[in-house]
Amino acid sequence: MKYCGKCGQQNQDNTAFCSSCGNKLFDSGQSNNEQNNPADIRNTGLLSPNPVINTLKKAGSSGLFLTAVILFTVSVLLSFVNALLPDKFDFNRIVNEYPEIFDEIELSNEIIDSVQDIINVFTTAGALVMLIPTILIGIGMWLFYTASRSRDYGPMSTTGLTMIKVLTIINLVGLLLLPVVLTVLMAVGASAASEMDEGSVLIGIYIAMVIIFAIALVLPVLYFVFIIKTINEVKRTATAAVPSDKISGFVAVANYIIGGFLILSALSSDNVLPVLTNLVSGAFYIIMGIALFGYKKQMRMLKYSQYMSDTSYSTQI
Repeated sequence: MKYCGKCGQQNQDNTAFCSSCGNKLFDSGQSNNEQNNPADIRNTGLLSPNPVINTLKKAGSSGLFLTAVILFTVSVLLSFVNALLPDKFDFNRIVNEYPEIFDEIELSNEIIDSVQDIINVFTTAGALVMLIPTILIGIGMWLFYTASRSRDYGPMSTTGLTMIKVLTIINLVGLLLLPVVLTVLMAVGASAASEMDEGSVLIGIYIAMVIIFAIALVLPVLYFVFIIKTINEVKRTATAAVPSDKISGFVAVANYIIGGFLILSALSSDNVLPVLTNLVSGAFYIIMGIALFGYKKQMRMLKYSQYMSDTSYSTQI
């Protein structure tokens, strides 16, 4: 019998990998370092001697995932260029559309230009600040891809996954704060409306708006929650070498829907930069959906293989 040096599981003599944790086994008289030499791994073309880690690394370093990372990076660059473009909010057009308001103020062209410059600065700065989490997520994806390509023997780095998880949690918290802020604003509005003749009607409208907004947030909140759960499962596989097929199908399907919506919205726009941004982003979401379903299938096959190995060993005993 062979005993796993990692978990202590008994395995058949002709078994190459532990049926419990997937750790590579070695024959008696042969050291673990000799059997799991990184040079031997390179010669075999494996990314890891552990079949579970090897499967994870193959998925993370695949051409499909690399394409998704490149598309995400391009979408960030396009969004960055779009953020630098001036006159995203045309104050002069607002002045011309509502002369009954601005004619009384008698704004000169110099003042209008100055206001437009201030608006440009704030909108550009705001757009760039909003891009920071997206940029960090892109960096996390590249770190995960780099870790997946590594043939170093040892635990797989999960720094990239941790970055993406933390930023997803931040996005989720921000999303959950929106209804809170809206409720406070609506409460202030309802308080003011209560003093009006039609106050009860306005209060009813405020309450309905809060409920509708909260319902509309259910799917985005679930999307972020299941992304976090999926990242946790991938991290567990990377650190414990335990195959897990608990990859959210909800996230994969949602990616298909988001990607399709972005591509359709691109077709309805006549501005080149938003069209390119939406097309690239849509392609990213669709490819990530495909990658998630593919990885889920691979992990399920690994779990089935280990189950059959365990069953066969128990039967022989």
